[in-house]
Amino acid sequence: MTVVIKSGDNGNTAKVTFDGRLQTSSVSQSNSINSSLSGDTFFIGPGIVELTDSGLSELLYVKNDDFFDWVIDTIDTTFGASTGAPGKEFTTVFTVNPVGGTLITAGTQSEALQTNLGSAKPLTATILLGSQGSTITGGIPVEELVPRDSIEQLFRGGPIIATPGSSFSIGVRPAIGNTSIRVDMSVILYRVES
Repeated sequence: MTVVIKSGDNGNTAKVTFDGRLQTSSVSQSNSINSSLSGDTFFIGPGIVELTDSGLSELLYVKNDDFFDWVIDTIDTTFGASTGAPGKEFTTVFTVNPVGGTLITAGTQSEALQTNLGSAKPLTATILLGSQGSTITGGIPVEELVPRDSIEQLFRGGPIIATPGSSFSIGVRPAIGNTSIRVDMSVILYRVES
């Protein structure tokens, strides 16, 4: 008995190999590309901030107000040369679920940018931008030393999952002696609608 599988759309038939297996072809793409194509990948960044001392400044707060998990794909920070402390290490601080501080109570509201330029899907989030001296309280801080003036990708061990209701902040502590350093950071995340 012969079995023929036909497409209802165009009448194409499926090929069966000599050993009775259905032959298929597929295209694979990463979750981040698939999310970008469906309008679920977003860029968040506070822009360039100048820090004029060596104190910790919390520069970005993001809370997942969505119904879906987010995958935080990358967190990058870029630092210019420091005046007053050139070539010295400085620190980035990623804090999980902060609960207060001037960044949360008085930060400047911002929006995530869609990476699919043809999509109007918004990211349901609270995004607050900080400045010199902005603080956070509570949460679990994770500090990383950044060696000299460089670009640093935080948390190279893999993506971070932000479940609905969870939040994070990112702060920078320049080296002792700093009187001026320009800092830029970016977060790329995608929503998992499943």
